[in-house]
Amino acid sequence: MSLPSWRTERCDDLLCFHGTDREFTVPKPLTHFGSRVAAESAPRSKGILMAFRLTIENALRVPDSPGGGDTWEWLRSAADQGVISEDEFLRWETSPTEDAAIALLSSKGIDGLVYENDYEDPGSTSWVIFHGHQAVRVPVPFPEDVPEAPAPQ
Repeated sequence: MSLPSWRTERCDDLLCFHGTDREFTVPKPLTHFGSRVAAESAPRSKGILMAFRLTIENALRVPDSPGGGDTWEWLRSAADQGVISEDEFLRWETSPTEDAAIALLSSKGIDGLVYENDYEDPGSTSWVIFHGHQAVRVPVPFPEDVPEAPAPQ
């Protein structure tokens, strides 16, 4: 497969964290992962910290926003970066459903999102998966000296 003309970012077997109020094994689409500090301070974090290894081949860079952003913002970013056409973006009068946004971005080769965190652990990198199989749970206890998720290269 040839590389697209627009730049994407990837993470392969990257250790990231997710803070939550309940345990799970397979994350839902659009689950956010990031540094340990970001996971521990996320609004939905209620004391359960889980570690996952992520694999995202073509992440679209999007801005951070309170609550994790919305599908309209993601598609605006995709249009601004040339991933989708302006016509494809303008067909949405309101925010598309998450499934519709994932389907459109997936049809262009995007399989996740990446953003610089502005709210939890500012400056750290966070990742969003499109499919549960992109995140593999790391059994606990995990070592306290596990490195934080680095910024994409």
